[in-house]
Amino acid sequence: MSDNVLDFMRVKLSPEVEELVSRGLFREAEGAILEALKRAEGDLRKRLEFELGRIRRWRYEYPYTLMEALERLRREVPDARLEELEEWVRRGCVDHRVIDGE
Repeated sequence: MSDNVLDFMRVKLSPEVEELVSRGLFREAEGAILEALKRAEGDLRKRLEFELGRIRRWRYEYPYTLMEALERLRREVPDARLEELEEWVRRGCVDHRVIDGE
């Protein structure tokens, strides 16, 4: 028995859930997680519940579409162009997350 309260994070998610989350297909990932929770126990259950919470936090932490982000950027940099923002995203200069295709 471990004293580490995060020990459940060692439990692997199903390849399906991993793929859906990594592709940003959160609605589908949530559905797969909820289905898996019906039969999950112990550390697997904790891990699945954690993943649901993490998906919800990502939606909160990354609330803007690319166009909404551009609008907000233009408040500070009026001549900012979409192409520039897209390049910054590609280069990793802008923290972002694709969520359900946006």
